[in-house]
Amino acid sequence: MSFAPPVFRCALTLGLAATFLLAPDASARAGDKKKKDRGEATMTVGGEPWTASSARFKIKKGALRLSMSKSSKAGDVRRRESLTLVIGDYSGPGTYTSPRGSTFTRVALNPKKVEAQSKEPGGDAKVLSRLLNKATAWMLTDAQVTVTKASPTEVVGTFRWAPGALPGERIEQGRFRAVIRTPRKKMGSKPPG
Repeated sequence: MSFAPPVFRCALTLGLAATFLLAPDASARAGDKKKKDRGEATMTVGGEPWTASSARFKIKKGALRLSMSKSSKAGDVRRRESLTLVIGDYSGPGTYTSPRGSTFTRVALNPKKVEAQSKEPGGDAKVLSRLLNKATAWMLTDAQVTVTKASPTEVVGTFRWAPGALPGERIEQGRFRAVIRTPRKKMGSKPPG
């Protein structure tokens, strides 16, 4: 069940689909010689345990943005789930309510099938329709976030969300240790020197 408006779901699903096709797969990252601290996050979603493969944060114009995600692959099917929590009036450790901008998304696709189906007449519409029907996008209005520790490189805390009057799954027992998000190098840029 999804609580997101159709236009939002469409844009979100297209963005996640593009992320799947461009993102390196988790097994490729596991072989890195130099292990980067990717942060950590856990929670239960509808009573099921969920563990992120990365937890990052960014502070911009007084707003704290926490981004947690995980990707998996089973056969040819790729699955990506992400949680974003936004605190607009962030001022350090404390308890906050996220009024808007916080989301949980889940999408799975088979890139080989997507490519084959998109070549058929009307294929793009069929692919989009299937993605929308299988994607989950929750707008986490009034998510509760408690920041217990904050430094220039790390933010630690807890979070939870319930859909209020709407029936649906809850996000509970959320814990995170998010590390600062560093900008990616632009392709084709030359190193200094």
